[in-house]
Amino acid sequence: MLRFKRPKSFRSVWSAVRGSAVASGRISALPAALGKHCTGRHYINVGHNFPKPAAWSAFRDFTSAVMIHDLIPITHPQYCRPDVRARFLDRVSSAIASAEVILTPSAYTADMVAQNYPDAARKLRISPLGIEAPPEGQLPSDKRHFLCLGTIEPRKNHSLLLDVWAQATDLPPLVIAGRRGWQNEGVFGRLDAKPDNVQEVGAVPQDVLEALWAQAYALVMPSFVEGFGLPVAEALARGVPVIASDIPSHREVAGGRAVFLPPDDPKAWTLAIKRAVSGQAIPPENNFSTWRDHFNIVDEILR
Repeated sequence: MLRFKRPKSFRSVWSAVRGSAVASGRISALPAALGKHCTGRHYINVGHNFPKPAAWSAFRDFTSAVMIHDLIPITHPQYCRPDVRARFLDRVSSAIASAEVILTPSAYTADMVAQNYPDAARKLRISPLGIEAPPEGQLPSDKRHFLCLGTIEPRKNHSLLLDVWAQATDLPPLVIAGRRGWQNEGVFGRLDAKPDNVQEVGAVPQDVLEALWAQAYALVMPSFVEGFGLPVAEALARGVPVIASDIPSHREVAGGRAVFLPPDDPKAWTLAIKRAVSGQAIPPENNFSTWRDHFNIVDEILR
């Protein structure tokens, strides 16, 4: 890992590193700037904000690893803004070519990387994302609603759920938790109209989210595509039933512990949701991957 020579925040050190390089006006100055402010042997980038292609030379003395969470802007461009796709393609292609290790959260994402970048297959390693352990103690357990969790963006397919709740007025409420995203004006308009039995709560703090989990009949996740599907793992760890779209990443995360449905069949979703109201709670999944497990895998890979 990169380690700072004096205890400082990452933001302050990275500002110093960039400042030293910018002052010289040359990308080639980055290695010296890194050496001045940092020690360590590894450079790990776990987001998709990768360095510009020309900047990768700065990390030639480090073992470099990148986490590719998904290739959705490449494999499913219809769900992304054109400018985002172009920038993603440029940065991710460079990162995949330059990094010595490519981490992915799922076998599905690893397969997508291998299909789109065959030369990178030998560098791929899978490290499933972790989840926080469910809190101990009593939370309200009376079931009140169905929960959909995640950014409100086109690939999450919130429109299907709004159709279900518009047509089946006898269902318990639908709670939609997550910030608003992009290119989803139709869904935003429907939410702004305050449909009956649908509540948009935005991004909520963890204690509020835990209460929402505890009172959920089920998690409903009709996504068209996911790189992993973290809410599915979080639901199973809490004993919350899952109704999810039948896509590879959901099957990989949930195994046989979910109801899988086509993401374009509202009648099937309505039936499954009605069945969940009278269904029995499932036992919590005790064998879930924690963040400690995740980073232990990463540490082992980089040794």
